[in-house]
Amino acid sequence: ADTGAHSLSDWSCVCPAPTTTAPALTAPARCQNNECEGNSVCGAGQGCDDPDWEVEGDWSCVCDAPMTGEAVTTAATCTLDECGEAGGVCAAAAQECVDPDHTTDGDWECRCPASSVMGSAVMAAADCTPPPESECRAGMCPQGQACRDPDETQDGDWLCECVAPATGGAGMQGAATCVLDECTAECAHCAGE
Repeated sequence: ADTGAHSLSDWSCVCPAPTTTAPALTAPARCQNNECEGNSVCGAGQGCDDPDWEVEGDWSCVCDAPMTGEAVTTAATCTLDECGEAGGVCAAAAQECVDPDHTTDGDWECRCPASSVMGSAVMAAADCTPPPESECRAGMCPQGQACRDPDETQDGDWLCECVAPATGGAGMQGAATCVLDECTAECAHCAGE
């Protein structure tokens, strides 16, 4: 702007609105514009950061802690690895913490170690107790007998039982005493002969 059309060296450079710098006489003004003022681009849970007021287009949206994320001249995608805060729950149980969706709050899981049973729990330690397992294995009882484990949560209670038509007493952790009455089993009409 020239303040007097008839005098020399009275011109000044003026920054356009909304800058905050005073005009400079006979030199370029250093225009400073905080691009974050009045900025409604950044979403909820985000702040605006303009690191250099003299540079246009360098502002960014930065996610509020504990979320992370930043984007230049646009809204940021904020993420949260909840295992950073909640992972101690899983670690105390010797389990792995997994956050399947970093944009969703409250979905972290504790998972059983790979060498253990499969199991997980949301926002808590998982139950990694192996399911009950029968002690019966092939060949534990002689031919014509069957192994039975009456309580799979208890060790050492398996027994061998006679398979019909044989009858007899079960053997605890060993062979049963089985009797096969062939007359009854093979020839029901022979009874009494």
